[in-house]
Amino acid sequence: MTPIRTASLLVLIFAMAVCQSAAFSPLPNKAGQSATRPTALKADFLSNLFGGNSAGNDPNVPTTVFEIPTKDVKVGALKFLMQIHMVSVGNKPTKGTWLPKQNDGGGLDLYFKDGSGMCTVVVSEYMVKAERYGAKPSLQYLLQESVLLHSVLDELEKTAFEVDDIEEGKRLIQLRDEDGFEKARLTLPARAEEATLDTNE
Repeated sequence: MTPIRTASLLVLIFAMAVCQSAAFSPLPNKAGQSATRPTALKADFLSNLFGGNSAGNDPNVPTTVFEIPTKDVKVGALKFLMQIHMVSVGNKPTKGTWLPKQNDGGGLDLYFKDGSGMCTVVVSEYMVKAERYGAKPSLQYLLQESVLLHSVLDELEKTAFEVDDIEEGKRLIQLRDEDGFEKARLTLPARAEEATLDTNE
């Protein structure tokens, strides 16, 4: 191969790599926040994670699993609480079920071990919502996502209502509707105790 052809091939490979990286750049959501994703993972893992980016399924656009309107949120403190909780459940039901990665928005993304999807909890002053990334999430992913998000709702419920020693106005989260957590649970495919599928199978 001549030096000219070799140089041309190297330029082509570099251009393809840049384009592939740009395909996963952050996109804004409706609330004006950045749905930012980590970019350090290998391209083949991302391709598998987002179901191969089949036609009509943009891997950068999340699916909203649930959205809870709030009157007020102590954003920084609640984000930190959610990070601690999500890391603590990341090895359930088995070690390595979820791979945690911090995103540019200060939150935590949890990638499922089979690479078919990713879940994140977005916290803002007037809303808490769960988002799913992945064009073709597996059945195992969906069941374990339900387990994860039921536990997130449990933690949020404790923080909002089961802290009698803290005045309501000083709590980390105050709901706009008292039944906001129950409405969110209705969007999940299974109660936490019902999702018993072993992800090792």
